Amino acid sequence: MSETPRPSTDAVVHDAGYEPPAGPTIPVEESEDSPRKRSVAEIQADNERRRAELGRTVDELADRVDPRAHVEAAKQRATDVAGEVTEVAKVKAGEVQEVAAAFVDDVKKREPRALAIVGGAVAALAAIIAISARKK
Repeated sequence: MSETPRPSTDAVVHDAGYEPPAGPTIPVEESEDSPRKRSVAEIQADNERRRAELGRTVDELADRVDPRAHVEAAKQRATDVAGEVTEVAKVKAGEVQEVAAAFVDDVKKREPRALAIVGGAVAALAAIIAISARKK
């Protein structure tokens, strides 16, 4: 039966004089990314950092799939669009009002074009009334 290697309890100087927190070290495979042993405290700190990152990621994912968040976002978009439509409608209403006032002025001045438009509208209305009266 072989014995499991036990972590060393000796402090080891790592990476150009960096001294990790005191505690036993656990051997790590030598590679370019990790050419040294890490202490238990370093591993625990790394684990805590990763847990925090994972927690933030889970929270972000939960926010993305939360129906209430989607409803609130949709409400906000609808409110924004309604505000924009209201502003455009106000501008267009003002433009229509200006054009209508100018048309009324033209009719009062007996401008031929304005009178032709009024005559055409009256003729169209009379035709609609006549057609609907014939159908009854």
